[in-house]
Amino acid sequence: MLKKIILFALFCLTGLFAYSYFIVPHFAQSALDNIRNDDLALTEAQLPAPDKAAGILRYKNIALDKDAINTIESLDVRFSLFGSAARQFDIRNIEIIASVDKDNTVTLDGFNLEKLRPYDILKKLKAGNITIRNADISLLTENHGLITTKMDITLQRLENGDYTLQGRFNSSQKYLTLDGNLKGTITPDLLTVDIELLTGKVTLPEYATHMSRMSGQAGITYRPETQTLRLNSTLKAGGLKTGIAPWQNAEINYTIDESGPSINIMAQALNIENSNIILSHKDKETSGIIAFPDIITRNNFILQNRIDPEKFTMDLPDYTAYFWKATNVESGMAFKLLQKENPAE
Repeated sequence: MLKKIILFALFCLTGLFAYSYFIVPHFAQSALDNIRNDDLALTEAQLPAPDKAAGILRYKNIALDKDAINTIESLDVRFSLFGSAARQFDIRNIEIIASVDKDNTVTLDGFNLEKLRPYDILKKLKAGNITIRNADISLLTENHGLITTKMDITLQRLENGDYTLQGRFNSSQKYLTLDGNLKGTITPDLLTVDIELLTGKVTLPEYATHMSRMSGQAGITYRPETQTLRLNSTLKAGGLKTGIAPWQNAEINYTIDESGPSINIMAQALNIENSNIILSHKDKETSGIIAFPDIITRNNFILQNRIDPEKFTMDLPDYTAYFWKATNVESGMAFKLLQKENPAE
């Protein structure tokens, strides 16, 4: 009798080992294969043979496109021994490089961005949780060069099948220094991300603007069905430089919608009492109004900033500022920035 019990126990253990080592990894492998198709945007991912252990598959050096420009250094798929769905995906050291042209068209090797549907990809993976550590997301731009943001993100599946998103991000380079938090939700119809900017500084050469000591909130929504991306942010900046004198205590609203990006800034003049600037950029045009308390302050501003008293212009490295009397603001000046044909290098 004891011999039969021992043999039965060994049979069960052998079956469990075979199930966990061969059958369950097959389900996990199939889930990864399912997302490599034209309908889910990811078309060129190359999965190497994984290292296997009880309850885990480990992939190393995954190429997400045929030229291995976008890569994942390590992917661990953890699964329950008594289920066919992956319990958790642990992803480490991702490098993604996209590019954007002068018309703001984004391209990413190995991905069809027109068919990008985050929820459908997560549904195919059947994962309970996904953790992403040390992701380098880079954007190659014409005006700013390569902009890289580092992220850590955790996705958790809810009972209704939707996902929550939490994470941190930071970036430190010439034109962009940011540090903040992310949280959001992913549903079949909508991706929403709320951004909390803790600290930051941003230089926008195309707006002739530099902002420092920044903080604030931003919200992003993306609808896969219509490929509609919207961003709305409300930010504060302790320091603001526009080429037209220094400013402080700026309030900034930056938006992206179907008509493109736009920015509106309100700030107080530094060392010029009771003077304010309103600056906006839309459709490649930067303009604004400077309000002064009186004509004397306005005239002093003209002298201090070397504004040509005859042409009413101000020479900047890449731009020429054109001024005229504001018709709706007493003692105010309206202005427009026009980029030079051969801006300074």
